[in-house]
Amino acid sequence: ARAAVRPPRVWLSAAKCRALEDRLTRITVAGAATIELSFSLDLGDYAKNTATFSANMDSVTIRDVDFSEVGLEGRFIYPVVDLGRGFAAMDGQQLEVRGQYDVATGQAEVSLLNGIESDRLLLLFPASVQRVIASLGLAVPQLPKLEVSAGPAPFNRLHERIAGTFAVRDAVFRGLEIESLHGGIRRTGGLLEFFDLEGRARGQEWLAQETGSAMRGGTAKGRVFWDAGTHWFGVEAEGSLDPNLLVHPLDMVDVATNVITRFRFLNQPPVCRIKLGANMENWRTFFIDVQATATDAVVHNAVFSSINASAHYTNGVLRLDPMAALQGEAFLKGSASIDFRASAASFDALTSLPPEVLEDLIYPDLRFFGEKISTSGDIRIEARGSIDWDEMATTDFTAEVSAAHLDTPVAGLDRFSAKVSAQGPNLRVDDAVFSLYGGRGTGRMGVELDPAERDFPYDIQVDLDDVDFQQCLRYLNPSNELAVAGKLTADFDIAADFSRGFFDCANGSGTLSIHHGQLADLPLFQGFSRLARKMIPGFNVFSITSLAGTFTVENGVIRSDDASFGGDIVSAAGRGSYSQPAGFDAYLQARAFSDNRLSRVVRVLTDPIFKFFEIKLDGPLSNPAWRLEKVPEGVADFFRVNKE
Repeated sequence: ARAAVRPPRVWLSAAKCRALEDRLTRITVAGAATIELSFSLDLGDYAKNTATFSANMDSVTIRDVDFSEVGLEGRFIYPVVDLGRGFAAMDGQQLEVRGQYDVATGQAEVSLLNGIESDRLLLLFPASVQRVIASLGLAVPQLPKLEVSAGPAPFNRLHERIAGTFAVRDAVFRGLEIESLHGGIRRTGGLLEFFDLEGRARGQEWLAQETGSAMRGGTAKGRVFWDAGTHWFGVEAEGSLDPNLLVHPLDMVDVATNVITRFRFLNQPPVCRIKLGANMENWRTFFIDVQATATDAVVHNAVFSSINASAHYTNGVLRLDPMAALQGEAFLKGSASIDFRASAASFDALTSLPPEVLEDLIYPDLRFFGEKISTSGDIRIEARGSIDWDEMATTDFTAEVSAAHLDTPVAGLDRFSAKVSAQGPNLRVDDAVFSLYGGRGTGRMGVELDPAERDFPYDIQVDLDDVDFQQCLRYLNPSNELAVAGKLTADFDIAADFSRGFFDCANGSGTLSIHHGQLADLPLFQGFSRLARKMIPGFNVFSITSLAGTFTVENGVIRSDDASFGGDIVSAAGRGSYSQPAGFDAYLQARAFSDNRLSRVVRVLTDPIFKFFEIKLDGPLSNPAWRLEKVPEGVADFFRVNKE
């Protein structure tokens, strides 16, 4: 025979009674109430007990939420208490609850179907659920179309086993305004998931001027989770949305916002897939993966017409691999890795972008290209290696560079090509080849890029051949209208410092010559022209066709002991120096006529006279002074006689 089932023992302590009383006091009925109850009671065998019940109440308040009507119906057939239907009505909308409780096992199941749109409905959730939602920074004013089931689980742990779907409008996630959102909800133990999400975020265009990004909203779908046991949260999404809208939701993670704000979108949001997460007790665990395509995008200060890139950030390192970007017809493709902790970047890229754009992406504090040297026209750079922009100690890269045009402080170069490399703070430009105003040039350059030093030292070696001298002058002074011509050939090896004036620190040597020239119109020689007319009466016009010499530079002072210039009538050899601001301090010995046969015959007569003349040149380059020094009295009488 079946043993009689004894009723379960329920011990109600004073504390439990007070808790039950507190729950009941949260329910008030202001209107009519109808309750129906029928039961069969067998005190000898609990399993034979049965009951059915129903209730209907008007104007009911539950947990400070007002309902126009509340009703329920159910039954008990051992061992299950079955809540067939419970409902609450508000403004013509209803919330329904169904559930079962097994008194033998203590397991319960509950389902909830909600059609009520109210900003107070969340107050019905247990405090533990509300705390989880609050910890996520999620503000949900309404829960329409909610279908959720909980259990089977012990009654006091139903919130740990939840599954269902929801749709919400006008929610806010840490400042991110969500116009609409729907998807699934699931909780298993400490893991709470919102999955199969589809939503639309509102833009925050009023912040565009402040952020530099358009801050446009858009649509997205994905998943959000929170693990109460491990304290990890995560977001997986894809869609079209300005990532800068996430800066405020992630403002507790400086490193995350630093990464996001490097990317700005001027018009339309990017189309992207994003995965991010972190342990909320250790934000250094933050990571983000992004695959994105965008138009009119800015990376740091570089503007691109389009970008297609995959980015991954974790543990202080942002990696772009692969990355393809266009700036008009110019392109960049390759990969890069930026280590924010080590202040270093590594890269392997091919580009036709100007070097100043790459410099801004990799080493924005340098400002060497664009300020001191700029490029234009067709450009090609193939570079790989790494740069340490904090100390430059570990910098190690090589690059091959070519540019249609290169502007430097002293000249504009065409068809430039060179090899660029760096070891530590030492940057070198080797095997440079270029065209310069109809001529040709080669050279090399070294620059020391030590962030710990204020100095910016460099050394440069250049060889020039058959360069149009007039175009050189016009580059330095575009308003120059002087009738000057000539072919310049030169070589020099100079060391100086970009952070100081050239004449404060330069050292080196070189040679210079100008041939087939017309140089008499130079301001430098205008004073000499007046002096020559006094020395050789009757010659009102003469030419200077050549200029040559070797020179040294010591602490900014240029010195030559074999400078010379010549023409058809007068030539001169000189020695002396030039510095700023003092200008020239030089002496020249003039002689008449050039080295043709007739001139050599005439010079037999004139050289004994000219050797008595020593010409002093001093003053600034723009207005030098020429004068005769130590003129013998007899020679002066000779000129007076010939003049008469």
